[in-house]
Amino acid sequence: MKNLILYGAGKNAVKEIEKVRKDGYLPICFCDADATKQGSVYLGLPVRSLAEVKVKYRDFFLWVTLADENKYDVFDYLIHQGIQRDQIVNYEVNKLLEKVKLDFEEYKNPSRLELEQIREELIVNGYNVVDYNIKPDDYHGFKKQFLFGADFYGGSEELFEEKVLEHFVAGDLLGLNKDMSYIDIAANESPWAYLLSKQGYKAMAIDLNGSKRFEGEPNYLVMDATNTTFQDNSIDAVSLQCAYECFIGTHDTNLIAELARILKPGGKAIILPLYMHTHYCGYATMDYCYESGFHDEGAKLYYNRKWKNIPFSRKYNITELERRVLGHARKHGLEYTIYRVTNGTKIHPDVYLYFVLELRKNF
Repeated sequence: MKNLILYGAGKNAVKEIEKVRKDGYLPICFCDADATKQGSVYLGLPVRSLAEVKVKYRDFFLWVTLADENKYDVFDYLIHQGIQRDQIVNYEVNKLLEKVKLDFEEYKNPSRLELEQIREELIVNGYNVVDYNIKPDDYHGFKKQFLFGADFYGGSEELFEEKVLEHFVAGDLLGLNKDMSYIDIAANESPWAYLLSKQGYKAMAIDLNGSKRFEGEPNYLVMDATNTTFQDNSIDAVSLQCAYECFIGTHDTNLIAELARILKPGGKAIILPLYMHTHYCGYATMDYCYESGFHDEGAKLYYNRKWKNIPFSRKYNITELERRVLGHARKHGLEYTIYRVTNGTKIHPDVYLYFVLELRKNF
């Protein structure tokens, strides 16, 4: 009989190993992508890397121990690593994915060329677009001053530089200093407000959901950003990092009115990235593709299989940016600038930050 190896040395493996043994299999080890687990012993079996397994065992089967919501991603990962489907004992087709593929197209980001064409179209139509050049020395100094930690954004190396850079650019454009009152809107589990407050800044974080990581921190508040409890003309600075595109329904428009109310005269709000596309569209993750009440009417809906738990992520074209955002900014007396980041990929090749929206209250 070929060797059976359990993939995933986590909590769910406790019940999976019993199931495997009841089916008559005798697993010889665990395999896990987590380097901190490799070389250890779990449930009486050694934990090895996939590379080690391939060298040590010529013929083997895998049993994926992860829970249903995660196992399909692991199936895909293993196949991309050269494992054959018939080597995975409990492999099964993701029926939801097969259905989604028939009904929707997979989302693709606009190319750099397309983004440049959008910029040119904005300028031709009279919009205020200004180049913003990141100063590398300032950015690297920022990273040393504010230690976001290796676990920031789930520890994703792909996203770390992008997300830290977004906070740097927001703070730079706001001219953030310790005399200013600042709100990080839709902060989720971001440590940004915590890091700022520890260095003497008057920073708050708000989100519809309470933070588990910063539970008990007085400056982490549960609040609807479109209907806050802040006083009129009370806030100097606001920013949203990779959040505005997920404001469901008319909440992206409603936020503009709320910003106009709470910002002090001379106050600013920074929204980044300002997600633009060649056409008005958005994506939902597969678990939300068939859910009603989340997707913008008139926007082409795509699916995104890379992420989970995203009901809708909006991408404006120029017409919808005007109708939903800039027109309302003018109505409420806010001035705006759209920044084009010129050198993001020179900071790091994974950086995709391109457009940034600044709103200013001058009354």
